[in-house]
Amino acid sequence: MRPFFLMILCFATACATPAPAGGTYVAPAGGTDSGAGTTADSGTGAVSDTASVGPSKGDDTKNTAAIESKGETGTATQVKANKPATAADTKNRMLGGANAGKILSLFVSDGTSVLVVTVDTDKVDVPGTFPVGGPNSEAWVSLTQAAPIPGVYNSKDKGTITLSNCPEKPGVAIVGSLNDVVVYNDAPIAGADKQKTLKGPFNLVYQGGASALTCRVPFTQPVDAGGTAKDAGSTGGGKLSMFKKPAGSTCSSEACDGGANVTRNCCKYGECLSVCFGSCAEEIVACAMGCGADATCGAGCSAKTYTCFDSCPEKCKVDAGCKAGLTTLNKCLKDKCPEDSDACAYAKCCGEIKGAW
Repeated sequence: MRPFFLMILCFATACATPAPAGGTYVAPAGGTDSGAGTTADSGTGAVSDTASVGPSKGDDTKNTAAIESKGETGTATQVKANKPATAADTKNRMLGGANAGKILSLFVSDGTSVLVVTVDTDKVDVPGTFPVGGPNSEAWVSLTQAAPIPGVYNSKDKGTITLSNCPEKPGVAIVGSLNDVVVYNDAPIAGADKQKTLKGPFNLVYQGGASALTCRVPFTQPVDAGGTAKDAGSTGGGKLSMFKKPAGSTCSSEACDGGANVTRNCCKYGECLSVCFGSCAEEIVACAMGCGADATCGAGCSAKTYTCFDSCPEKCKVDAGCKAGLTTLNKCLKDKCPEDSDACAYAKCCGEIKGAW
């Protein structure tokens, strides 16, 4: 098994083949499958179901929404829905969620108005809360109203969207809300509002689509009784044990200050990547157990798992600067540490470790 450093580096570079479309996130060690299509974050980054990244807690059988629409005069109406989820309603852009590549579209219709929320999951963190922009931006909202006065409204730059989970397979409810999103009518007819403010919750069942969404792996740093961030699996006084340099190392650098620094360079991604790696390791164990003594089968499991590893940077939104540092460190490790050990990494790639971590 490769050491932590090299595994993380493989995730962010070309050590593995690209992850296939439609790949799923598998629960890391300690995760449990609830079987209900929901996901619970334990506070250590562990995810308990492969259906969704982030805590859904939604109704996977219904499309529901209650979006208040308030015009300039203060008059408020609602775009409401409460209907069993069907693929036909989503295909007709009436109710539910679907995707084309990384673009997620959510639909709410009540017969007189159609609300569409569009999110590029490759550019914003989902699950999460993020600002809206204009049409064809990273995240935007449109409202087409047929009655009482027709009009087409689009967001520009005011308000936010919250998505509490990111579906990784069809049939999972996406739970979220619009938070004071202002939409504008650039060519209003007589009597129509020039702008409206939208807010309210929704529960929309995802029906799938082409390719797969980019789902961010959520991580909540646990804290001890005194409010100090610490590693849930470490007894090292609040430091992340996975970053501790080997005893006797003369390297002046210690990755992420031994885990105490969770903001420097790649450190902010360390926990997310380790959680993702844990899920991939769990996957290879499950796969290998089914192979018995079949070496070919075992090799196939390893290849599959490294494909899983390679999807982790995308899930964790690793930035270009971090990736460049990891690439430099990875080259050093490949050239100088064929034995794949942390001791060798600290002995021969000390400066590169400092540059990345």
